[in-house]
Amino acid sequence: MKKIAGIILGAALAATTAKADLVAGDITIIGFRSDANDGVSFVTWKNIDAGTSLYFSDSGFFSDGTVRSSENIMSWTAPVAGLAAGSVVVITCPNGSSSANVGTTVGRLDNIAADGDQIFIGTGAFPNGIDTSKPGEAYSGMLLYGINFDGSTWASDATSSNTSDLPSALDGLHLNQAIAEVDNGQYTGPRTGLTVNEYKLAIHNSANWTFNNDGAVAFGALNATSFVIPEPATMGLIGLFGGGLLVARRLFSMG
Repeated sequence: MKKIAGIILGAALAATTAKADLVAGDITIIGFRSDANDGVSFVTWKNIDAGTSLYFSDSGFFSDGTVRSSENIMSWTAPVAGLAAGSVVVITCPNGSSSANVGTTVGRLDNIAADGDQIFIGTGAFPNGIDTSKPGEAYSGMLLYGINFDGSTWASDATSSNTSDLPSALDGLHLNQAIAEVDNGQYTGPRTGLTVNEYKLAIHNSANWTFNNDGAVAFGALNATSFVIPEPATMGLIGLFGGGLLVARRLFSMG
């Protein structure tokens, strides 16, 4: 009986502490700049552990799932304190370098094409080669998000440095966004008062974005304001934990 009680208590505690790895859709790109200085911003919908690295590239994907690996690559690593869900990271890439408002970067994502491009985020480093013909190089990480600002639909193939097919791993709701060709854009909708799913709906509505082709002065910096995410419903977990204690008490008294 005591063993059963221990299992019940363990399950209740695990339910309060379990953590999930990042999967597609846990990160959303909410801003990009192809006019100086180039850059990208993203929001995380899950807590990110200290030392976790995310990888970026503006290389396109061929229709066979391989990468046209001739463009820039960059990584971002979470700070020692980690990063809370709802946090926004803004990465700025002057020519030949990169930096972030929080965390550290290696490599660069400058030379984002002003006449249309794409940005991908993944859990593994993107290939850094000179292969511009199909098939390209394999990508071994997990893709988390992709944005295309070369057209309101993705291309059928990576026929140039500006185009990309939509990888099958990102072919789903809130996993990608395609925007008509524009130099700069960022989400300017609400960052408080919504659930995570409602935020995602708002972000994937181009009416909630501001765009321009006029450069740094007119567009300004990418917004680093965090999203306020409602506290998760804890009553069920409290009830599970409390129920586990109650059952354990009874089982111990019986034993």
